[in-house]
Amino acid sequence: FRLRAGPNHLDGNAALSFVRARYATGSGDFGRIQRQQQFLKAVVAKVGRPQILGRPDRVRALGRAFAQNVTVDQGFSLNEMAQFALKVRRVGVDQLTTLTVPGRETTINQESVVLMDRSAAEALFARLRNESGPQAQAAVKVAVEDASGKGLAASVARSLDEKGFDVVRYETVTTVQRETEVIAPKPMLPDADRLAAIIPRARVRSGGTELRLVLGSRFEDFVRQQPVQGAQQEQSSSPSRRISPCPAA
Repeated sequence: FRLRAGPNHLDGNAALSFVRARYATGSGDFGRIQRQQQFLKAVVAKVGRPQILGRPDRVRALGRAFAQNVTVDQGFSLNEMAQFALKVRRVGVDQLTTLTVPGRETTINQESVVLMDRSAAEALFARLRNESGPQAQAAVKVAVEDASGKGLAASVARSLDEKGFDVVRYETVTTVQRETEVIAPKPMLPDADRLAAIIPRARVRSGGTELRLVLGSRFEDFVRQQPVQGAQQEQSSSPSRRISPCPAA
């Protein structure tokens, strides 16, 4: 089993060899553990894309594949797996921490072994049992209407989802307009300002009963900056959501 220098795309057999190999590096079993952790992070990055978790049909297919290869509690149904995947879809790879049970390497009867540090291990297990995570801020809900004539609805919805906004629907409208507008009822104007802050030349005005982003033909891309307040990435404790495309008008 060999990998070329640089990024590699592994199929199932190659990935299995990658996580099973014991003598590929001088670190033996510990190196194998590190590769397995690296592999799991790569899987999360791959399946966590909006193209996967933004589509319920693909989430269910992912759940079936998961169920065939992973042992879970008897009460953890396929539907619950799909819901769990949707709940954690905003947890980025940089938010994942991989751990190994605390211990030390030693030799017993000329055999290499690892002795668990029971005190440190119990402290770790207690943290895992009691972990609740920080409370996530509620995401700003927004509907996307594409009046640009460029077919941007789906891509903009995905970008907003990645930035931490709750895209409740997206659609293409027949009337084309030049300017991009953020429209919201008066109580939601602060949220409208937050959204407009990441869209060059966006105009904010009062109206309607929901927060709407109407894309104009001058829209090109978002401002490159950190997610705005109120639209932070959620943790796994956040409620599940799905982006619902609407048929073209």
